[in-house]
Amino acid sequence: MKIFALAAIAQAAASSSNWVLIEKRDPVTDLRSASTAVLSTSGEERLVVKCDGVGEPVVSVQFITKKYLGGSNERAVTIRFNQAPPLTLDWEYTSKGVFNRDEKVVRSIANLIAKSEHVLIRAYNYEDQPVDGAFSVAGGESQLRTVFRACGYAFDQPLKSNKK
Repeated sequence: MKIFALAAIAQAAASSSNWVLIEKRDPVTDLRSASTAVLSTSGEERLVVKCDGVGEPVVSVQFITKKYLGGSNERAVTIRFNQAPPLTLDWEYTSKGVFNRDEKVVRSIANLIAKSEHVLIRAYNYEDQPVDGAFSVAGGESQLRTVFRACGYAFDQPLKSNKK
């Protein structure tokens, strides 16, 4: 485990981006998974794009926080790319994070992240108070492409029609 962490730190240091990529392959089944993540400017939150390669491959976008959000239902999350108008969508909530695995939404968000310098995300805790994360996301496109490839998808095309 320490080797993976050291490799990820070295990769981030050698890269001009703040993204860290982790790729895994199951030695028995050869199923692949990958994730790439960037810490918020406060260091309290993470923006993650992940391929779960077990069963039917699924790519998701996740906003993880140290703050308790509460709930396991769908609620609004607002995301803003650079200075574009904010987008508000329903995401699935966990105790300390939100995620979206809708194919069209994930593809759109990933492509917007790849073209952006900054991303702001606002989720809400169980008291309906905002929990914000600000991210410097420049330079993440190659890591995002790697995550999509791990699930057998091309980054620029619809997920289901491009499985390998």
